[in-house]
Amino acid sequence: MAPSRAVKTWKTSTDPDFETKKNRVLELYAIADGKTVPGREDPEVSSTTSDLHPPAGVCHLLTAFDLSTGLLYGHIKPAKTRTQFLAFRRYLRSLHPSQVWIGIVLDNFSPHRSTQVDSRVGDWAEANNVESAYTPLSGSWLNRIKAQFTGLRYFVLGGTDFASYRESARMIRRYIAWRNTHTTGLILRKVITRAGIIKRAKVA
Repeated sequence: MAPSRAVKTWKTSTDPDFETKKNRVLELYAIADGKTVPGREDPEVSSTTSDLHPPAGVCHLLTAFDLSTGLLYGHIKPAKTRTQFLAFRRYLRSLHPSQVWIGIVLDNFSPHRSTQVDSRVGDWAEANNVESAYTPLSGSWLNRIKAQFTGLRYFVLGGTDFASYRESARMIRRYIAWRNTHTTGLILRKVITRAGIIKRAKVA
């Protein structure tokens, strides 16, 4: 019998606006990387945000990766609704002066798409100098924060069996604090860089 081999696949996006959404996300990354000078209609600061489901019961980690500073932010909640998502965006907004226009790359998790059924998120963004750039459907691999999740799984979640939500939350908070003071650490850089290369290969 031939040995089994794991094969990684991803779903091809059927989003009719795939190119438009993809190109806007890549434009924001180019601005954040200093490869493109922002125009009048472009944000000055970009970040990416997403959600992760840690173990130990139902637990949501709302996260954002600030491309201007390289820092990772995370709020742990027992659930993720539009109200909690908006509160997290308010927190991200508070990290920069109000006159600075920020762009936030989002995947298509239902609370992120709340502008279609609930105007609060969209109205708040317009009133607070924030652009929301959505990745295409089945295109969450465009979101740079996914590589950061690889580091979190490698250092905290992989091979663990937390006894409670509180224990896993404590370890995740400790990791984020450690990670933000060790962004140049060799092992951390190696893990995240490798994950980032895989994500960029999908873009190509």
